[in-house]
Amino acid sequence: MLSSSRSVALLIAASVSIITTSFLSLVNGVPIGGLVVVLVLAFSSTYILTYFTVDVFIFGQIEKINERLTKLKGKDFSFIEDGNKQIKVNPLIRINQEILTYAEAKQSEIDQLKKAESFRREFIADVSHELKTPIFAAQGFVHTLLDGAVKDKNVRNKFLKKAAKSLDGLDRLVQDLLTIRRLKPA
Repeated sequence: MLSSSRSVALLIAASVSIITTSFLSLVNGVPIGGLVVVLVLAFSSTYILTYFTVDVFIFGQIEKINERLTKLKGKDFSFIEDGNKQIKVNPLIRINQEILTYAEAKQSEIDQLKKAESFRREFIADVSHELKTPIFAAQGFVHTLLDGAVKDKNVRNKFLKKAAKSLDGLDRLVQDLLTIRRLKPA
C-alpha cells in the first residue's frame, strides 16, 4: 500500500487531520462547521507538505538509485559525469554517491582492461612479425638448397650459414619471450 508518495501522504494527512479534529472536538463550543474546516485544512496542508517532502526527498532519491543500478546492470556508466562529489548527510544521497563511486571504479577498471587488451594485441602482432622474419629467411635458404643449390659447395655453405644465422636469431627471440614471461607485473 505504501509504495508511492501519494499513498504515504494520504495516510499521514488522514491521521493528522483526524487527530487534530478529534482534539478540537474536545473543546466546548466549537461548532460542527469549524470542525469540518479544521479537518479539511489539516488534511490538505498535511497532504501537500507530506507529498512533496516524501516525493522529493525519499522517493525521488530512491528512483535515482534505481536508475543508476539499472544502468550499472546494463554496463552503462554514462551517468558518472552527473555525480556530485560531495557526500551529504542524507542516507539516500550517500547511497546514491556510493553507487556513483562504484560506477567510477568500474569504468576505470574497464578503461584499464581496454588499454591492456590493446597492448596485448599490439604485442602479439609485433611478436608474430618478429617470429615470421627469421622463419621465412631460413625457409627460403633451405628451399633454395633443396631446389638444387646444394650441389654448389660455395652456395651451399653460404646459404647454410645464413639459415643458421636466421635460426639463431629466432632462438634469441624465443629466449627473450621466455624472459618476458617470467617478469612480474608492477
